[in-house]
Formats: sequence, structure tokens, C-alpha cells
Amino acid sequence: MMLQKLTTIAALAALTVCTGTAETDAGEGLPVLVTAKEPQEAFLGNLGRGQLMVDAPGCLHHGDAFVVWPHGSEISWTDNGQLQVTEGATGKSVLVGDEIGMSGVANDALPDPERLALAIPAGCNGPYKWGGSVMSAAELQAMDERRR
Repeated sequence: MMLQKLTTIAALAALTVCTGTAETDAGEGLPVLVTAKEPQEAFLGNLGRGQLMVDAPGCLHHGDAFVVWPHGSEISWTDNGQLQVTEGATGKSVLVGDEIGMSGVANDALPDPERLALAIPAGCNGPYKWGGSVMSAAELQAMDERRR
């Protein structure tokens, strides 16, 4: 838990020394959350596991991929000072720094800007992932325990 908080704090500290890459929401000091412009009717069923993190330029990644989140997703601070993303399709929230599960597909091609609600900030490099529904760290752990 402490390592998770330190990782988040270090990534956010890097935002303040970053020189012109990803922008943040000036009102709350949040990384920019890029979402799909329109709701998706279906999500791919494969579940990828990886850490949800903010890298040094301030880009939100799942594993090594920059995520384009489902339409309606939001990023915010929790009451205890952690960053969380609430995924727009299901309303589930996941914490930055946690290993999470996310459906979707990743590739090296830059997403079509016409399909995005907000442009991908400079410095947020691929691969790029069109994200779908998410599973929290607790849900992943429960799933793993059921499989044993």
C-alpha cells in the first residue's frame, strides 16, 4: 500500500517538472483522461492484466499501453488522496498504482482523433489501447482464488 502511494506521488511530482508533454487538469492537478467521443456498444472480451499508472510525462497507462477510456470515464482523487478512474460503461472505479484487469485491444497505430473526446497529449506514446470494462485489484484477486 505504501509503495503504491509513493509510486503515485512520484509520478505526479514528475508532472510538475515535465517540460511541455502531457497536460493536466489545472483545476485539480489531475492527469488528462482521454476518452472515446461516443459510447461503445460492445467491448472486446479479452482481459489484460497490468498496473494502472501515470508515467513521467503524465500519461495514464495500463501496463505499457496508453489508454483511451470508454466514453463517460472520469478521473478524480479519493478521500485518502489516491487517484482513481471511474470507467464510464460500468461505473466501476480502479486505483492508479493497482494491478487491474481491462478488456480492450492495443496496437501501435495512433487512434483516429475524430473518435476521441480529447486529443492525446504530446508525449503520450503508444502502444495505444482502446480500453473497455475494468476489474479492480480486489476483483482480480477474488477471481484468482476461485480458480484455485
